[in-house]
Amino acid sequence: MVFGDSNAFRPDGGNTCWATLLENKDPAHLNVFNESYNGRTTQYDVGERNGLSVIKSKLASHAPLDYVIVMLGTNDAKSKYGPPSAADVADGMGQILDSIDAYGGSAEPILMTPPPLGNVTTGELAGAQSRISLIAIEYRSLAADRDIRLIDIHAILDNRTDLEPDQIHLNAAGRKKVANAVWENLQDEIVMPRREEGLWHA
Repeated sequence: MVFGDSNAFRPDGGNTCWATLLENKDPAHLNVFNESYNGRTTQYDVGERNGLSVIKSKLASHAPLDYVIVMLGTNDAKSKYGPPSAADVADGMGQILDSIDAYGGSAEPILMTPPPLGNVTTGELAGAQSRISLIAIEYRSLAADRDIRLIDIHAILDNRTDLEPDQIHLNAAGRKKVANAVWENLQDEIVMPRREEGLWHA
């Protein structure tokens, strides 16, 4: 299951979002549920935009799962939420990881750093590129402390070539890079035995 924000859902949750590009790598063995939502944060706002408030129900709706890939943090950096410190955002992510441990059965969490931003000059994410970089640093520490897998797309993506003109959302090249990075991560020696058992549920 992919649990993310608009960068995991865009452009329409259909054939060109990165979650679908991932599934298309090996559709005979990989079944990806994309439970992403535009504007979602780790713990701010309400309803679907509050990741912590909906993660339990999303896990239950697709159980049993092998992996839960979490891609949140960009929207947390919006000015309307404070903005919170990078440590506060990481705390929200930590609570989501706790929920996966508690309600996800044997599902393994895979944490993603938020993608980089370009030079955003207007709107709620104006000037947030430095805050996103700090959130990425906190997520790296969080993954190391919890000994969970991290896909560092903040380091992989290039804000000059992989973003839409709004300097926030992934373009086709960026989505392809993310799908490739996740697919490569799922190829390691920990995961391969599961493939022999049949369909993976992510």
